[in-house]
Amino acid sequence: MKKVAVFLLLLLLTASCKNASTVNTSGEDYVFGMDFQKNFHSGHGGITACESESGFLFIKNFFLYYIEKSSMQTTIVCTKLECLHNDNKCNAFVPSDQLTYYDNKLYYLEYGSSGNIIISMDLDGSNRKNLFSYINERSSYDYLIHRGYAYFVEDLCLYSVQLNNTNRRAKVYEFSDSYYFNLWGDGDYVFICAENLNFSEEFYRYDLSSAKCEKVWSVNSINEDWMTKGKLVNGWYISNGVIYYYLSGNGIWKHDFDSQEYSKIADISDPSQCGHDGYASFDENGIYIDSSSSLNQQDPSKYAIHIYDYQGVLTDTIPIGDIYNERELTYFYCLYNGSKTLAFQAKPLGQLAR
Repeated sequence: MKKVAVFLLLLLLTASCKNASTVNTSGEDYVFGMDFQKNFHSGHGGITACESESGFLFIKNFFLYYIEKSSMQTTIVCTKLECLHNDNKCNAFVPSDQLTYYDNKLYYLEYGSSGNIIISMDLDGSNRKNLFSYINERSSYDYLIHRGYAYFVEDLCLYSVQLNNTNRRAKVYEFSDSYYFNLWGDGDYVFICAENLNFSEEFYRYDLSSAKCEKVWSVNSINEDWMTKGKLVNGWYISNGVIYYYLSGNGIWKHDFDSQEYSKIADISDPSQCGHDGYASFDENGIYIDSSSSLNQQDPSKYAIHIYDYQGVLTDTIPIGDIYNERELTYFYCLYNGSKTLAFQAKPLGQLAR
């Protein structure tokens, strides 16, 4: 059975590699395998999961796992028959919390003693290559792969690197201040969230077509504070030039970068609904507020995912307390398939297929 499982894993993960030579300007249309996978990066967070043609991949405790779409079965990404999957000799060992899928390849960020290293590998964990490295002393470890290029910030400068020619890098923009940066891809734009020592964010937008970068939003430019009365922004998401964000204990907001109009699309001030400090994640179908991450909600029997649409309507509430076990939980992830059904992966390490 173990040999059959390994063979099936190879069939599912092995794919041919293509080279993206130039930036792909496809407008607002999302291009799978070529665009930044925004559904796995809801602002202020790492990119520990991604989607391939046949399944989903994620990093947990520095090991790479695979969820096959049709069966939703989880398998560690290692083809060594006798491997114990407990050290860096395992094919699935990935010392990172930044994972990206692009053009039938996986990319991850490794923190080295001399800088941050971007590494590519095949979907089965083999054929690893160091592509390029960069140094940033201001605690910015985010990177972005979008439409043929990798983007990163080094010493207050945004750089781009063409994926099929990583020896050359181009300076895109120089920031005057900030200690932390989050990068985001949306259509023909790359967005940069720059946060300074006062926890005040500014958003910049880089146009791939015109190669122009400009500041499009500052928290000081809106009436409702980005952080107010001790509440925090626990998740944000940019789509078609609009940023959606969850102000924990306050509501779900949106802001249009072009018109500079903002509004609250859902008032969530009732702690019985979502708790004061739950965390929101987003995808193209909806907004998911996880009350298990609320510090005010200590009873696991009340843990739930509250689902909102982008008009601010609460469309569903899914209890998750019966499958949530913090002591044994190896991976918890939910996928919304558009039919108001959530599929959960919550398995102790010993139950994962090898």
